[in-house]
Amino acid sequence: MRSFERRDLFVSGLGVVSAIGQGRKDFLQGLMEGRQRFAAMQRPGRQRPEADPALSLFLGAEIGELGLSDRVSPSLQRAASWSGKAALAALGEAWLDACLDEVPPHRIGLVVGGPTSSSAS
Repeated sequence: MRSFERRDLFVSGLGVVSAIGQGRKDFLQGLMEGRQRFAAMQRPGRQRPEADPALSLFLGAEIGELGLSDRVSPSLQRAASWSGKAALAALGEAWLDACLDEVPPHRIGLVVGGPTSSSAS
């Protein structure tokens, strides 16, 4: 079995989608400015149907509008879930950052990270 050394793996591109900024530069600027976006969630489906409005809010750091690359087809943009669109936005940035258009496809490995929990309706 082949043993791997640290030099066998490296990160060549990064993409960020977060509540304080989309894209590495905006995200870093948000960190440096101490931005926070923790508040009541506003997207549809983020409120509980209870009578008391104070008890119906989900709190969190909601991501705003996503800027998707023009390379993502309109049909995929319409069909993708919101989390799928967020992954595509991060992937688009990482792909360009790594200049993967210049790499043979068989040489590309991809790791996408995200939340490990899901909410049940």
